[in-house]
Amino acid sequence: MSKQICGEIVMDKVDLVFPTLGSSIPVDHGYPLYSALARPFPVIHHEGSDIQFCFINGEPAGEGKLRLTSQSCFRLRLGTALIHQALALANKLLDISGHKVRLGAPNVSILAPAARLYSRFVTIKNNVEPESFLAKVRERLTERNLEGEASIPVHESGPRLGEFHRKVMRIGGKSIVGYPLVLAGLNDEDSIRLQAEGIGGRQRIGAGFFLAVREKQSP
Repeated sequence: MSKQICGEIVMDKVDLVFPTLGSSIPVDHGYPLYSALARPFPVIHHEGSDIQFCFINGEPAGEGKLRLTSQSCFRLRLGTALIHQALALANKLLDISGHKVRLGAPNVSILAPAARLYSRFVTIKNNVEPESFLAKVRERLTERNLEGEASIPVHESGPRLGEFHRKVMRIGGKSIVGYPLVLAGLNDEDSIRLQAEGIGGRQRIGAGFFLAVREKQSP
């Protein structure tokens, strides 16, 4: 939720950024991570909890894995009233599909406006083709009175040069199709709203989570 006071955007949501220690994790780890959080942070499973998290970052290691680095972190976006409960995650060992990771002590990061935002995975039900997906994103922006230019990154090299990046999230035996998404040309208020509210479905398991683009992002 956001509001304006004397021209400034004031948020009641923040990011808790946990250093993440370990060897490797699956590239597709949204649902396994969501499941691993159930015991130490059960409120994330409550309906209407309005909590989002970002996929853990790392370096491609092949065979569907990411190698964790000194820059790897777990980012949890939530209302300030839930910070105390979320601190229970500090120093917790999580099992993500058999891969053990430990969360360090978090830093608090305030949402800040940026003209350009990026999400690694956005999914919109019944819109699996890139053209219909982008059309639906633009429609939803208009419905919410948000202004911005939506685009899907394309492959810049290799046999799929020029093709849209396409991603799949697996939940049990079900495959969820989505795309990385860039939103550009945002004003400050719209940028904060998009970070706080996201776009699309499956936001409770990592989808639709937007970060400010400070440098080139990897799809």
